[in-house]
Amino acid sequence: MTGDLIVEHDTEYHYSTHVAFAQHLAHLTPRSAPGQSVTDFRLEIDPPPSNLHTSLDYFGNLRSYFALTVAHEALRVRTHSRVGLESRFEDLDASLSPAWEQVRDALQYVAAAPFAPASEFSFSSAFVPRDPALREYALASFAAGRPLLWGRSISCTVSTGTFGTTPPAPMLRPPYWMRSRPAPGSVRISRT
Repeated sequence: MTGDLIVEHDTEYHYSTHVAFAQHLAHLTPRSAPGQSVTDFRLEIDPPPSNLHTSLDYFGNLRSYFALTVAHEALRVRTHSRVGLESRFEDLDASLSPAWEQVRDALQYVAAAPFAPASEFSFSSAFVPRDPALREYALASFAAGRPLLWGRSISCTVSTGTFGTTPPAPMLRPPYWMRSRPAPGSVRISRT
């Protein structure tokens, strides 16, 4: 897949009273990596922050810290990104990848075993709990002994459209701490 991807993010908060001081940490900048390069990124914050700086997190993603030191009743954060995409795996033979069970077992915690960095992404958390419905959905693509990359189609489909932060499917829920209130945001993705 080649071309450009346009990603627009818009989040707006309205408070019931004035907020005198606020600090925020946002992960909204796409990451340049093999196969994709960020060619444009704009971050707009209203009211304008008194302090704004960007740094890398533990995983190498850009994060933006900003502080508002003026009283405000609303906050709007918007981004516009253009990401150039390049084909990366046109010669990939999915049948040569290991069976998914072999990869799963290699990521299991074993005391005193060498650290495997990918294992950090195999554990559930309060933000990404394990979901039995999602497991059942994935099992349809990952039959016993099936090469891992044959199942990649469930996670590599690029969608185009506008997405609210409330997921459309009941098996994909927001984190537990967001379930009691609607999340104020939308993301629009389009291809050029």
